[in-house]
Amino acid sequence: MKQRIVVGVSGASGMPLAVEVLSQLRRQPDVETHLVLSRAAEITLREESGLTAQQLRKLADVCYDNGDIGAAPASGSFRTAGMIVVPCSMKTVAGIATGYSDSLLLRAADVTLKERRKLVLAVRECPFSTIHLRNMQELSSMGAVILPMVLSFYNRPDGLEDCVRHLAGKILDQFGIEGEILPGVRVREDQNSNTGKAMPEFPGYCGPANPELPIIKVKAVTHRRNPILQTCIGPSEEHVSMAGIPTEASILAMVEKAMPGKLLNVYCASSGGGKYIAVLQFKKSVPSDEGRQRQAALLAFSAFAELKHVFLVDEDVDCFDMKDVLWAMTTRFQADKDLICIPGVQCHPLDPSNQPEYAAGIRARGVACKAIFDCTVPFDQKHRFERAKFMDVDPARGVPELF
Repeated sequence: MKQRIVVGVSGASGMPLAVEVLSQLRRQPDVETHLVLSRAAEITLREESGLTAQQLRKLADVCYDNGDIGAAPASGSFRTAGMIVVPCSMKTVAGIATGYSDSLLLRAADVTLKERRKLVLAVRECPFSTIHLRNMQELSSMGAVILPMVLSFYNRPDGLEDCVRHLAGKILDQFGIEGEILPGVRVREDQNSNTGKAMPEFPGYCGPANPELPIIKVKAVTHRRNPILQTCIGPSEEHVSMAGIPTEASILAMVEKAMPGKLLNVYCASSGGGKYIAVLQFKKSVPSDEGRQRQAALLAFSAFAELKHVFLVDEDVDCFDMKDVLWAMTTRFQADKDLICIPGVQCHPLDPSNQPEYAAGIRARGVACKAIFDCTVPFDQKHRFERAKFMDVDPARGVPELF
C-alpha cells in the first residue's frame, strides 16, 4: 500500500510550485496523493500557469471537493503520512491557527495537527504583518513546519524553473521516513483486540477496523537534533486536553476583541473531546450587559465551527468544575426560556448523532443543531441568587503541629 500525502492548494500566488510538488510526488511509486483545491486556487492557477483545475487534478491520485467536509481526509482514521499546503495563503494560515475548519482543506490540516502528523505550510506573503507572524508562530508551536517560498541562490539556478524545482524538493524533504512496504503482507487492524473496531477517535467511539493493512519496515527515521517524542493515547484526558487548549484560546481571542473584559474564562471540557463543549464564564457589570452573554456564545461558534454546545455561567460559578456548572444549570436555567437552538449548521462529522441515520431532519453528515444553555442569572435578579457563603477554616487550630 502506498503512503498517502494530502496536498492542499489555496488561492495564494505560487501555483508553479504546487504543480511541481504534485509532479514530483507523481514520480514516486510509493506515494499516493490526495488533492484538495480551493475555489480561489482555481482562479490563481489559471492566471499564473494557464492550467485549468481539471489539468491539475490529473497530477493527483485522488481529488476532493473543498466543500465536502465529510470526505476521507476530514477524519483522523484516514491514515496519511502528512499534508502539504502549497501555496498557503495567510487566510489559510489564520484558519488553521484558530481551528476554523469551515472547508475540507482547513479540516484536513486540523486533523493533521491533532493526529501529530507532518503539516508543511509553504506560506506566501511579502511582507509579513504582525498578525501573519503571530499566526505562524502559533502554528509552529503546534508542530507545523512553516516553509516560506523563499528562493535560494547557493545552488546557482539557471532560471526560475530551477528555483521552483529546488523549493519543491525542500518541501518533500520534510517527509523524512525511509522504509519499504513488505510485498504481499497484510494484517488486520484489530489483530490484537479481535473486536472489529479501529483505534478510538477523540469523541470516544471507534470506527470499523480495516481488514487488510500493509506492514512497513522502517529503515531510517530523520529527525532534528535532540528530539523530544511525545505520544498519547486517544481519547485520553491528555489527548482531549490538547485539543481543548487551542479551542479555548480561539474563543477567548474572538470574544475579547468584540467585548473586552466581559469573558473571564473558557473551559472546553474533556467530556466534549475538547471540541464539542465550551463553558463560558461571563461577567455582567451593568444592566446593558444583559443579553451580551448570548452574543458571546454566538461568537464562540464563529471562532470554532465544530463547537456543539455552549454553557454560559456567572462569575461566581467555577467554569472548570462541571459539577458546579451542572449546579448552575439546575438552579439558574429554564429550558423553555434559556435554551437557544441553532439547527441546520455545520458541526463535527465524527459526532455519531450528527448523521442522517440518527434523525431524518439532518440533511448531511455533520450538519446538525448547536445549542446555547444560558445558565446566567438575570442582572436585575442577582440579589435572589446569592450563593451561600461558608466561613474560612483555619487548619492550624486543629493540627498546630503541622504549621
